[in-house]
Amino acid sequence: MFVDDMLSQNSRSDTSNTISRRKLLVATGASGMAVLAGCTGNLSGDSDGRGGTSDAALINAYNGNPVDLHFNSYATQNYCWPAGRCVFAPFLKYSFNDDKFLYGALSDLKISDQETTVTFRDDLTWDDGDEWTTEDLDVQLQLAKKASSSLWGYLDNYKIVDDKTARLRLSGSTNPRIIKFELTNFFVDVKAQTHERWLDASESEFLQWAWEDPVASGPFSFVNKDRQAFEFERNKHFYKSDNVNFNTYLIDNEGGATAQHQALISGREIDAATSAFVPPEIEKSFPITW
Repeated sequence: MFVDDMLSQNSRSDTSNTISRRKLLVATGASGMAVLAGCTGNLSGDSDGRGGTSDAALINAYNGNPVDLHFNSYATQNYCWPAGRCVFAPFLKYSFNDDKFLYGALSDLKISDQETTVTFRDDLTWDDGDEWTTEDLDVQLQLAKKASSSLWGYLDNYKIVDDKTARLRLSGSTNPRIIKFELTNFFVDVKAQTHERWLDASESEFLQWAWEDPVASGPFSFVNKDRQAFEFERNKHFYKSDNVNFNTYLIDNEGGATAQHQALISGREIDAATSAFVPPEIEKSFPITW
């Protein structure tokens, strides 16, 4: 993992913006960023009233043609997880630093010997303005079972309690950490109105569905994709949108590992790289700022 302060390249006179951006990426989980540099937009520009700027952008290096990728997380072969983590809020996240679980879309979680109760945030919404409810969760759990999700290895059934609460009935006594880790694999990425048509489809049909135009629940909304990049904009409906201080996010297709390494070496074309595997001789060529 690399961190880039690149202050001189971004017209910033102190470290306050860099620190705030690190906190921002921790808070939003923007694509699980592993490499952080200077945003290509001017962070000292005109404020949009939410602690950020209207013209700031962040470019994340990626190897993969967005045209061939989609947002159906159950069809894992061509699912783009960095893009998915931009647009879908996680149920729960795990902090390796603190060895604890952090709430995302969940507001409460209770695990007993035979039952797990999940309660979701009251301000959880889709970026089309619709409120998220357990009607969406109901469809999600049914599709997770259809797709043989590992969570269903621990469940017998579930019960919808109200618009924000559900009880998952465990098939037997289970270590609570296992259930929590299972829930870190779940994102708010199933909307009943969009996905219920797959309930009566076969598993193979559902797993072949390429979801091209997702309804977002996370920090960013999908704008466009082409061979060059995924393009996202800040999702004003996201429950922590005030923490996001750049408006545009691009996942840029570098075209391969060599091109990605060259972009990292130049240090000027990209701001971040979610994942980069490099041999020692290439790593030594990176600027000290990475």
